[in-house]
Order: sequence, then C-alpha cells, then structure tokens
Amino acid sequence: MNNKNYKNVAHLIPAAFDMIGQEAKGETGMEVLKNAKMDFTINTEPLYDSKGNELKTKFMRVFREDTNHTLSVMTKTYNVLQNSELVGIADRLIPTGNIDFDRIGMVNNGERLFVSFHTPDTYTFQNGDVDETLESYFYLQNTNDGSGGVKIVPSPRRLFCKNQSSLLEGFLKRIGIDSKMLVIRHSSLMHGKIDELIQALGLVNQAIEQYAVESEMLLATEMKVGERTEYYIDTLGLKVEEELIGSDNPYGLGTRGKNTLEQLIEIEGYERNNIGVMNNTQYQAYNVVSDYIDHAWTVDKTGKINEKRVESAIIGPKARTKSKAWETLMTSMVTQ
Repeated sequence: MNNKNYKNVAHLIPAAFDMIGQEAKGETGMEVLKNAKMDFTINTEPLYDSKGNELKTKFMRVFREDTNHTLSVMTKTYNVLQNSELVGIADRLIPTGNIDFDRIGMVNNGERLFVSFHTPDTYTFQNGDVDETLESYFYLQNTNDGSGGVKIVPSPRRLFCKNQSSLLEGFLKRIGIDSKMLVIRHSSLMHGKIDELIQALGLVNQAIEQYAVESEMLLATEMKVGERTEYYIDTLGLKVEEELIGSDNPYGLGTRGKNTLEQLIEIEGYERNNIGVMNNTQYQAYNVVSDYIDHAWTVDKTGKINEKRVESAIIGPKARTKSKAWETLMTSMVTQ
C-alpha cells in the first residue's frame, strides 16, 4: 500500500485543532476570554406570555446579557456556569501558572463554549528507530444550552504530525478511571464538583501516560494490508454492499466508500505515517484514521474548511470515532 508515487499534499491541509475556534491570546483565562470577546455573562429569567405576564411553569430562559440572545430554556434546577468560571478551571488546574492556552471558541452564539490548553508535560516512547513524543492537551467544554454538562477531555497530540486523540469514556473505563469524575452537571452541587475535578487532574495525567504506553504496544504489533483495510472500513463505517463484491471491488464498497478508502491508502503513504518501524503496524493504522479525520475529512474538495466537521473531529462525534478506533485495536490485542 505504500506506493512511493502517492502525492503527499498533507501540508496543504491544516490540522482540525488549528482550525477550530480562534487562537487563544492571553496568559490568564480572563485575558483569553476578553481578547476573544467571549467575556459575556449569562443570566436567567422567568418565561412570559405574549401579554407580558409571567408564566407559572418550572421552566426559565437562559440568555446572554450583552445581546439578549436566548441560549436555552431549562428547568429552574439548572445552574449557570459563567464563561469566566469555565476558563478559571484551567487556571486552577495548573496553579503554578505554567499553562499555555491554545484555542477558544463557541457554537451558536454561546450555546456551547470550549477552551483548550496544554501543559509542559510530554510523554515519549520508542521502538527501533522511531522516537515519538506526545504533548499533553486538554479541552474544557461547557454547554449553556442544556445539551450536556461541563467536561474536561484529555487530548494527547502526536508532536510529529499533530494528529490528536480524545481519551473518552471507553478508554478511561478500561484503565480504571471513572469518566464521571471529569463531567459536571449544571446542578446546585456544581461548584463543589469543580473542586473534585481539580483533584482529579492526577488521574488525567495518568491517562495520558497510559496512552503513551499503549502507543508503544501498537507500534510493536504488526498489521497486514488486508487487516488494515478491514479496520478502516469498520472503524469509519464505510458501507459494504454484497452485490457489489467482485474482482475489481473485493470489499463491495460504493463510490463514496471507494473514494474514502483511496484517500486512506494515500494517507498511509505520507512520510509522517511511515517513520522507521511504524510501517505495517497497528500504530500506523490508527494514525491513518486520525490523520484522515483531523485533516482530509474536515475540508471539502476545494479545500474549504467545514466548521461543523472541525468541531466534530475535536469535541464531537468524530472525536468518538477516533476513540473507537483506538479501543478496537486494544481489544484485538487482548484477543490475539
């Protein structure tokens, strides 16, 4: 699969995490918020009928005070977490002040907001002539529209190619970490839970360290061409139709599926996915999937950035696909 004639155009496509939101500017959380013009406050008020009479209901409106934009309608048990409190979590996670904010962004005028940052911690593993370094990144997310809670997601980033992973529920559960510790509901107990989240940082660092250990295991495990192809098809959910199976289409893929598989094969040929003994390994296969999602999938044929796909790749459904891709390989390793 590693035909030397593959055209490497990777440098033309930025990584998803470099496209999401905007660059975070500032040394403290409040500076970052202010520079991003996201230092607005959120408030609640009762609901009213068309004549201005307050409705007798258990629901209330959640809105931005600066623009009066409605973020959601929630029950009165819902508690607001201000944007300043969200970025303040990052400041408290690294009390030494040795924190580097990376990106910040919001969706639908503030219905959801995130900020990413990284710490000085790095994790290195080796196999033969491959020397890989993982950087320690985190995403803090808040949902002002009631679609979820406050969440911190450990996201180790491969230094050489900038592919990024999300250590989500499956991974955390497997290594003995309760993922609920990293999620806070918008309840009256919210602020006490934030204190617990700060205390859980050590477990988060443990997760990234374990990810580095498992990366080394995948790097040492061979994966043949056919196995990698089936892995790509299953992981990305490429549609297989039995009636299309033939000598020129052994996997029964439709036009879209064949095009995606061709992209994946091309990505296999990129230099960053063929470092030393990395070729023909499970580690290569995983990085091809994450490479595809973080780079190729997030832009259209003309190279235009699809913002919804960028969000999905980093903090949405496609981030979960990358997590699934990792867990599939770890499961196969156990059963071998």
